[in-house]
Formats: sequence, structure tokens, C-alpha cells
Amino acid sequence: MARQLRVAFQPIVVERHGGWSVFAYEALVRGAAGEPAGEVLAALRQAADPHVLDLACRLAGLRDAAALGLHRSEALLSLNVLPSATLNPETCLGATLAAARRLGFAPDQILFEITEAEQSRDPGRLRDTVAAQRAHGVRIAIDDFGAGYAGLGLLVEFQPDIVKLDMQLLRGVDRDPVRARIVAAIARVCHDLGITMIAEGIETPEELAALHDMGIRHFQGYLLARPALGALPDVIAEAVTLSQAAPIGFGKPWQTVRRNRAIRAVPAERVRCRPGVPSDEAALPAV
Repeated sequence: MARQLRVAFQPIVVERHGGWSVFAYEALVRGAAGEPAGEVLAALRQAADPHVLDLACRLAGLRDAAALGLHRSEALLSLNVLPSATLNPETCLGATLAAARRLGFAPDQILFEITEAEQSRDPGRLRDTVAAQRAHGVRIAIDDFGAGYAGLGLLVEFQPDIVKLDMQLLRGVDRDPVRARIVAAIARVCHDLGITMIAEGIETPEELAALHDMGIRHFQGYLLARPALGALPDVIAEAVTLSQAAPIGFGKPWQTVRRNRAIRAVPAERVRCRPGVPSDEAALPAV
């Protein structure tokens, strides 16, 4: 099944000392002709066990990332995981990690994003599987935090390495005092627990500035870089100007005094983009 899938990659970037670098690339499944993920997954679910499909998407991501040389870089590879996939860790997460090793990825280069879109039927099994993967060095993230099931419960259960805040919660955070207070509170909790927060779905410089002011340094979204099919895209340096925002107050929509400061893109030490991904799947288990 992995042979029917292609993969686009979108960078997750980090701002340090006034410059951008790539922290990770998220693997986003596409069809053989580049069809969007929703169409591909809807069609495949009619003919496949969702857990088999879930594994196939991760194997396709590993295949294409290895073909692009991501395993020789410092950036992580981020792969999505359904919580129910952990009910059979040997054929799902275990198989993913085995394939990653065969393709040259070290376990600490792999980031599993566990989505909140599906409720876990066995939280205890999920906790045990996460602990087993972390023992190998794999990093764990909660994806779409704040949009699905039991976000705070998952934080309590296994304290992930990373939390990806849902884009709908972030939308308009520079203008909405309620959203701003909620996001700032989550950012403080994550900081106190030693959890890295990623703000995803960033589309405007104002959103970026407001979140940066809250102490968030990891970002993902069209403002910074769009997904690229069969390539590892760079940060869109020309499109990004970070305005350091000093909050005035929450009494009315989020207001700021801005001191404009251009942020120069600093590419991560990694291979350059190469269009066209070879279809070498010899190292992958059949799915």
C-alpha cells in the first residue's frame, strides 16, 4: 500500500538568536498524482484496515525522506500516528521504528505525532507504548492539542516531549483576548513541564509576533513554508518579518506596540531540496 502513496514535507522551524532553522519535517501523505491527503485517505479507508493504512503512511514518509537524504541531516522526521495504532505496537510503531533503522534513521531522529482527532480506547496501552518508544530514543508529540480528545489528560498521562497547538485555537490570536489568554496559559504550563510547544498553521505575521511574545519559538505554517511534494523546502525568508510585540493588555482585542526587526533565514545543516523521489522500497516491509 505504501507504493500507492507519495509524500509532501513541510518544515517545522525554530527561531534562535534572530535566525530561523529547520527543527523537523512533517511527512504529509499525498496520492500518486499529488492528490490531497483527505481524498487519498478517504478512498483507501474503504479498502483497508485503518491501522494498516496508518502504517503505510508512515512507511511512505520514511521511504521518501530517506531518498531525499533527511537521515543525514540534523532535522527530525515527524510521522503521524493514530492512538488506536498503539493497540498493536509490534506491527505499527515497532514496524515503523524497524523500517526507520533499516533506512539509516537513528531512533532519536524520529518524532511520532499522536493525533487528538481520535479517542484512545485504551489509555493505559497508549501510555505503555509511548514509554517503550521513548526508551528507544523516539520523541513523542501530541498533535492538534486543544481540538480533540483529552488534551490535558494526555499531558498528565505521559508528558510528551512536544505539544503541537491546534491551528484553530491559534487563528486570530493577535486580535482575540480570550484565545490569547488560553494560549499563553498553555505555553506557561508546557514551559513548567519542560515540554516544547509548536504553534502550527501560522498564516500571518501578526499571529507569529503575538505567539513569539508569549515565549513560543517553534512554528509551522504557510507563512513560513508550504509543503513540497518530493522535496525538503526552505523557510520563506523573504515573506517573514518578525515584529517583537510588547502586549499592552487584554482589556480589548490584543493590542501591541511593535518594534520591527527583520529575521534572516538561517538554513539548517541538511541536504538541499531535490525534486523527484526514487521509489526504492526494498528496505520496507510489505503493507
